[in-house]
Amino acid sequence: MNAKSLLLVFMLGVGVAGCASDDNLAAKEANDPLEPMNRFFFDFNQRLDRHAALPAATFYANTVPRGIRGNIHNVLTNLGGPVNVANDILQAEFEFAGIAGARFLVNSTFGVAGIFDVATDWGLPERGRDFGETLGVYGVGQGPYLVLPFRGPTSVRDFAGGYVDGYFSPLRVLHYSGSNYVGL
Repeated sequence: MNAKSLLLVFMLGVGVAGCASDDNLAAKEANDPLEPMNRFFFDFNQRLDRHAALPAATFYANTVPRGIRGNIHNVLTNLGGPVNVANDILQAEFEFAGIAGARFLVNSTFGVAGIFDVATDWGLPERGRDFGETLGVYGVGQGPYLVLPFRGPTSVRDFAGGYVDGYFSPLRVLHYSGSNYVGL
C-alpha cells in the first residue's frame, strides 16, 4: 500500500469516525466506537468477497493443482521469516529468533527458495510473529476494533504493526518503476 492509499484510508476512517455518536454506549463498551464505519466496510468487504474474491479463489482452487498451491503457500510463508526473526528479537525471544532464522535459511536454500518446507521436517517448526504482537508485549493497547476495506477486521495496533512488518519483508527489496512494494 503506497503512502497516498494509506493516507486516503486514514482520512476516510477519521471522517466516518465522526459519525459515531455518544448515544451508542454498547458500541463503546464492545471496543467498537467506529461501528458505523465498520459496518459499512464489513458490508463492502462481504460484497467484494462474494462477487470477486470467491470466484477468483474458486477458479484458483479448480485450476492450480493442490501440490503447486502448497508450494506457493510455502514460498509466501518462508518470506515471513525475516519478519518473525525481527519480532522475536524485539520480544526478547532469542531462542525462537534463532529457530526462525534457521528455518528461513534452511527453506531458502535446501527448500529451493522456500518452495519446499524442509525446516519443519528438520525440527524447526513455524511460529509466526508480527509487530502488532511486539507492541502488545511492550504494553501498547489494542485500540478500537477496525474493519478496513480489502483487509477486513483488525485493531489499530495490529494494522500499524502490519505496516511496520512490511519493512522487514524480503519483498521490500523488489522494485517496480522505482517504487518499493511493502507487501504482497
